[in-house]
Amino acid sequence: MIVWIVLCCVLGAAVLLLIAAYATGRAKETCSRFVRVTGTAAPVSVLIAYPAENSTFQKAVVTLAEFLKSHCNCKVTIDVWQRGQVAQMGLVHWLTVQMDVAEKVIFVAAQSGSAKNYGPGPGPSDYTVPASVEDMFSLALSILASRAWDPVVLRKYATVHLGQKLSNESLPAVLTLCKSFCLMRDLGRLCSHLHGDRPSRNFRDFPLVRSALVSPQDDRTTMKLRNAIKDLQMWEESESTETLLLNL
Repeated sequence: MIVWIVLCCVLGAAVLLLIAAYATGRAKETCSRFVRVTGTAAPVSVLIAYPAENSTFQKAVVTLAEFLKSHCNCKVTIDVWQRGQVAQMGLVHWLTVQMDVAEKVIFVAAQSGSAKNYGPGPGPSDYTVPASVEDMFSLALSILASRAWDPVVLRKYATVHLGQKLSNESLPAVLTLCKSFCLMRDLGRLCSHLHGDRPSRNFRDFPLVRSALVSPQDDRTTMKLRNAIKDLQMWEESESTETLLLNL
């Protein structure tokens, strides 16, 4: 009996050692692949366009831009980071150039917008939303509409929903033609889409993204994005409740 107990302990220890060795090898392989992807591949150029909803919405959009830059190997262009260039080149010229040179263009959908009235709404005063944001978004939609006939070109564009996915009736018609992603649920798929046919197209090639989705408390940028979307949802719910009470 003692011999069998010893043999079982030895076999159990051997199995645990094999599992540990396999896990270590996989971790090293994943880490080396991440180094190859982010260390040697050029960042994907991404342009973000969004409507002038309110300060909470804009803050969530900027937080998304920060996440893509730090976690998804993206070179992000967004108006609030290039106000000097926008002023120097002019809104129309700047946006036209950026949409042409960007490898991917993200249109962020607003919960309170509608296909007929996709305009700014009231919001907190702690985050200034320039009036030019709405002009920029409308112009970007017009440029997309002029190119939407080509399905190959259309793959360059994506619609991102911050929180609950909107119905097609709540979106400009042209955005319903784009591939859509709902955050936080589709965060990994969004990173994969942005890299297209590059070797890093699978979000499993982004250990930081994968680990952040599993253990968000260990990653400040992911927590910041999650909290920004949560704040936006709370703001939208409070606005819906207030509107409902006023209509009673």
